[in-house]
Amino acid sequence: MIAGVPATPDDATGRFWIHGDSDVGEAHNIGTGLHTIPADDSGASADDHTRLCNHYEDVNPIEQFESSWFVKGLTGPIWSITVPACPRCPAFTPPTISHECLTCGVLGRTLDSGDQYLSRILLAVGDAANGQVATLLNDGTLQLVTDRVGPALRSSLASGAVWVSAAESSPNIGQGTTEPAALALSTDGTQILDRVLQSPSGVFSLRDLERGEVVGAMSATAQPFGPAPRSDFQAVYSRALGRLFLVGGNDLTTRQATHDIWWFDLDAYQWNRVALDGYAPERVLAATYSYRDRHLWVLDDYKVGAFRRARLVRIDPATGQSEQIGAWPRAIWPRDGVFDKHWLMLDSDGNVLFVASSEWVKEHAVVRIALDGSPHVDGIRLAPRALLLPPAVDSEGYTFVLEKKNHMPIVQRVKDLNAKPGRWLDLGGCL
Repeated sequence: MIAGVPATPDDATGRFWIHGDSDVGEAHNIGTGLHTIPADDSGASADDHTRLCNHYEDVNPIEQFESSWFVKGLTGPIWSITVPACPRCPAFTPPTISHECLTCGVLGRTLDSGDQYLSRILLAVGDAANGQVATLLNDGTLQLVTDRVGPALRSSLASGAVWVSAAESSPNIGQGTTEPAALALSTDGTQILDRVLQSPSGVFSLRDLERGEVVGAMSATAQPFGPAPRSDFQAVYSRALGRLFLVGGNDLTTRQATHDIWWFDLDAYQWNRVALDGYAPERVLAATYSYRDRHLWVLDDYKVGAFRRARLVRIDPATGQSEQIGAWPRAIWPRDGVFDKHWLMLDSDGNVLFVASSEWVKEHAVVRIALDGSPHVDGIRLAPRALLLPPAVDSEGYTFVLEKKNHMPIVQRVKDLNAKPGRWLDLGGCL
């Protein structure tokens, strides 16, 4: 090793100084005062460089990356957050998480105006005792950001909780900016164990705030009236609505389907049961909530004799009334169908996206369901490779994390789905 050459991040921290007409960094007086460049009519000489301002910015040219054995290293919870876009970073990509960028920092800084939020996927990697938190970059590598995650949140990450991201693509929708970015649920779905909050400098737990009322807020979710402990449920969190939905599942005592839907008010700390009218969820495959039509969307399947059928239903949580959008036969083999993974999620405008992935045929599909008037298929995207994670959506486009044979992901960022005309029959073909 050459003497004086930094080898670790701790060795490389320094300051980048600017002497000129600039407002970048922290102002510093080096004996010439805190001032800007003199105006042309100030009478100052062109050689009077001492009149220029002095600023500095802390920088670190060494970044830590974790890039090998992505699938084997992915052992913890997964959730997606949105962070402000950085105008200095490349267009249509999430902001660069590095000390190198003087504008966005590690998790970005809020811009002055406009909806400039882009998605950022955070992953927990490693074992529970020594887990790290990383963000997924566009080249498929993982960059460690553990030092930007609060200690209480790191504890929650190691707890094995069920994590639920906000359904909305931007925190600017509804009351989203004041609500958590994600929730941690108990494995039986009955309690909210933690709430993930965001700041320009990182993500942290509600417990990281160390307020006296936090303990009561967390324990208030354990109530005499509430959903029965269950497994195999689907959880949906609407940041715009400030509510968590618990859809279906199997009762841990009876091992039978619960056939119910509950919602939890994050402000009132109270469970409420949806009074379903003419519909009872069976084996729930996916669910989401759209602020556009104020309905909960549920995809489940049910038995008809020796066969199974899938159905897409939307429910008004306020009244319990439901509307079946469509029903389709499911493949007998493979057991989970040709497409073995399914998600319902929101597009950036609140319309619904049905996403399916097939490990068997190495393809994935996205069906956009428009909600203006009667729900209808607005287009379908069919692309090669199975999905490793659900897509991330933001106002600038879509992030697809695709599987690859050598266990490294391919991260594909697209501005538009480029969907072709489609029909409900196309959605049924992905079941």
